[in-house]
This record gives sequence, structure tokens and C-alpha cells, in this order.
Amino acid sequence: TIPQGYELFTDPATGARSMRPIPGGPEDMAAKNAATADNKRTATDVITGAAGAARQAADDRQVGGWFGSIAAMNPGSQNAEVYRQIEVLKANASAENIAAMRAASPTGAALGGVSDKDLALLASKSGALDPASPNFQRDLDDYERTVLRLVHGTTEGDRIFEETRNPAGAAQSGADGWTTLPNGVKVRVKQ
Repeated sequence: TIPQGYELFTDPATGARSMRPIPGGPEDMAAKNAATADNKRTATDVITGAAGAARQAADDRQVGGWFGSIAAMNPGSQNAEVYRQIEVLKANASAENIAAMRAASPTGAALGGVSDKDLALLASKSGALDPASPNFQRDLDDYERTVLRLVHGTTEGDRIFEETRNPAGAAQSGADGWTTLPNGVKVRVKQ
């Protein structure tokens, strides 16, 4: 008996028979959906990791702005680390923009070959991100949120972004000056 969602397949080379999911059927799509979910988790880890590393390196660098770009020529500097992590984010933004455009195409082949200039434009499409900018931290947050939205959609991307800012179990400060600890106890620093 062949289970629902499968078909009998005969290997043309060997004549061996086996069952395989019907292409495009529920069993086939379940495997593809699981792979897509794994890819999204990996992309999220790369994006949030690179943004966090860029943020930390930017905090630790000695100089920013125009002089920071000169300091980045030293590959061991924190400035160079900022630029490396920004390249990771831009590469992910380009890849996600390409995937989104292909997914929106009726044939799935909307782009054909993509040039280096096209990749740079797709990376820029996700927002401004220049480590020499005085608004770098703000722009980094915007860029990270945008790329997470490309991967997961607006609602889920925003949720993941906010979760990286306020991880579960972290103490939450209220507007009244009281901080709620993970165990539910409220404390306030005496001045």
C-alpha cells in the first residue's frame, strides 16, 4: 500500500522501486517548509550576530567618523571589525532582497544574472549603513530590523528585533523608576 502523499517511483537506471513524496504534494512541501524554517533561523542568527558584533565593536572603537575609516585599515582594530560585520549585514540584505524578488515573480526567475552593481543596489535598498556616520547606531538598528523583516515578514521580524533588545528573563525597567526582576520582584535604586 502506498501512503497518501507518496508515489511509486522506478529508478530508470537500476529499475529499483521506491516511494517518494509527490512533487508539490503535502509531504514534499512539509520537507521544503522545514528547510525554509531552518534557513530562516540561520539567517536570523547571522543577522543578529553580525549586528550585535558591529554594535559592540562600535562601542569599543577609539575613533569614529572619517578617522575611523582610516583606523579600519588596521585589520586587528575594532574599526575594522565594524566594517567586517557591516559587510555581513549587507550581504544578507542583498540575498534576502533577491529571494523576495524571486518569490514575487510568477516564474521564480525574475532576476536572471545579478551583477556586482545590482548587489550593491540591493544592499542599499535595505537602508543607509555607514560606520563613519554620526547616526551609525540608529542606522544599524534600522538596517537590522529591515533585514529581519525581509526574512520573516513585518510582524515576526519586529518581534525578533524587539526580543534581541529585551530578551526573555531580563529585568524590565518601568516608567515609575522601579525595575521588575526575572523572578517578579520589583526593586528601585535608592538615590
